[in-house]
Amino acid sequence: MEDWYNIKNYNNEELYNILDLNNNPTDRELEASIIQKIKQSRSLPVQNASIQKIVEFFVSVYDRFFSEGESEDPERPAIVTGK
Repeated sequence: MEDWYNIKNYNNEELYNILDLNNNPTDRELEASIIQKIKQSRSLPVQNASIQKIVEFFVSVYDRFFSEGESEDPERPAIVTGK
């Protein structure tokens, strides 16, 4: 089950599918969908280790597509950083 949260196990098309996007989304569509998933996960009434793993998964998805390996990118939206 832990492998489900490892984005290295998914190709881009599989991640687009998880995000309910077509296989060629614009950067804007992709970013909006990822941020929406993070917000939805963080706003759940019950916060536990599983929910935190889901949030971390979507943050990793964001980093994969937008941060190019920089974990503290100043351009990162606050919702992604959790601040």
